[in-house]
Amino acid sequence: MLGLLGAFLAKGANEPFGEIYLWLFNHVPGFVLFRDPTKWYTLIALSYSMLIPFTIFKAYELLKSPQKFQISNFKNQFFNFQNLFLILTSLFLILLIRPAFLGQLSGTFKSVQIPKEYVRLEQFLSSQESFFRTLWVPTQQRFSYYSAKHPAVPAQNFFKTVEYSQIIKKIKTSEGEKLLQEAGVKYVVVPYDSQGEIFLKDRKYNNGIYQKTINEVKQISYLKHANGFGKIAVFEVSNPKDHFWTTSKSLTLKYKYISPVEYKLEIKNARKGDIIIFSESYDVSWIAQSSKFKVQSSKFDNKFNSFVLPADGDYNLKVYYTPQDYVNIGMVISGLTLVLILGALIYFKKRKI
Repeated sequence: MLGLLGAFLAKGANEPFGEIYLWLFNHVPGFVLFRDPTKWYTLIALSYSMLIPFTIFKAYELLKSPQKFQISNFKNQFFNFQNLFLILTSLFLILLIRPAFLGQLSGTFKSVQIPKEYVRLEQFLSSQESFFRTLWVPTQQRFSYYSAKHPAVPAQNFFKTVEYSQIIKKIKTSEGEKLLQEAGVKYVVVPYDSQGEIFLKDRKYNNGIYQKTINEVKQISYLKHANGFGKIAVFEVSNPKDHFWTTSKSLTLKYKYISPVEYKLEIKNARKGDIIIFSESYDVSWIAQSSKFKVQSSKFDNKFNSFVLPADGDYNLKVYYTPQDYVNIGMVISGLTLVLILGALIYFKKRKI
């Protein structure tokens, strides 16, 4: 039943009865996690993990019973028919999984060598100490380098459009240049589509679209072409802002990354009303707090978080994403639940003994 259920769900919206999957997707809470129906293959694998050993065991028991199945005249304790059955079954299973040992698996499990262009780009980006982002036009490639210090941003997400022409048009403008600088984008990258997944026409790789994208980005006046990355086209943006920056001329700040939801800031020469900009997408849940005050994020330039300082002087700030508190509470509850379950299992096991 488990295997049949998994097979039915794994086919997704395909016939027969594809409308059932669509109904589940639209009406069952959490079913959106299975937008890719192949995730249900886990149920099929689980069912076979039980059916195969159960079948082998029952067949072995049948062969072992002379009352039910007398076919062999083997007298040796080892070289008997049931053991021969186990040996042949094991050899057959090994034959089935031989691609895993010989590196012949395809699809998700296929071994793919990372193109040297991406290795060179990773070495170039990771060697730089300062914070910056890379903007990938139109989107990231599977071998794109990124880290907490050097996030990679797909242009399709950044400009909220999948149209190549609209992306290039927005980057070309003076507003686009200002936006990239304020977002801390230091490099604009047109990826080498080594797997044929990005520059597509009628679902097939189209080199013309790739070349056209590079040529159009080359024509953007404020971008400087950086050589040395082969089929990856890299362009530098001048004067990108840091992760935290300010509009004040007197204020200086240093920051330290603690986690994706927490930063420590050291503020000097602050004046009441000075603004600190945090170049992450605006979310009211970000706060900046010191021992004396707490400031909620406000929108800057209709895109980023910012904090208006309420006091003069030098002080330290903690910039924090408050929904993380619920995650922390959930982790504590999960930990306590685990301890209680383990304690209960140990207690009942001892009582049984």
